[in-house]
This record gives sequence, structure tokens and C-alpha cells, in this order.
Amino acid sequence: IIANLPAFLVLLLNLYQEIILGQYWLNIFGAATQFYYLPLVNLSAPFTFWSHDFWTVYIIEFLLMFASYYAGAYLKKRSTL
Repeated sequence: IIANLPAFLVLLLNLYQEIILGQYWLNIFGAATQFYYLPLVNLSAPFTFWSHDFWTVYIIEFLLMFASYYAGAYLKKRSTL
């Protein structure tokens, strides 16, 4: 859970800026939260073809990071047995 905490906090900040504020902050916190998920946009955007909102892309990106972390932990645990 601790490994996914930074990604979850950035997700919350992105959702707050996108849904509640309707715009991104014009400071380092607005830019940094967007850049955090930027490398995964190409992987997650095809899964959100049904939505035109970018916050769905952020949620899919977080779920992909969450799944890959636990898949890697499971495979590592399985290989050491």
C-alpha cells in the first residue's frame, strides 16, 4: 500500500483539478501532477475510447500501475518458492 501512496495522492490532486476546479493550477503542483502520469497516457488512452474526459485516463493509468506492482510482487514471490 505504501508503494502506491504517491501515485494515489497525485491521482487525487489530478481529479481535484480536473473535475472540481475545471482547470489545472498554474504552478509547480499543477505541472508536476500532469507530468507524473504522462508516460502512461499511450498505454491507457486506448482503454478510454468511450470517454472524452481526461480524468478517466488518470484512473486507468493508476489501475495499470496498481496492477503491475502487485503482479510483479506476486511473480517475485512465486519465483522464490
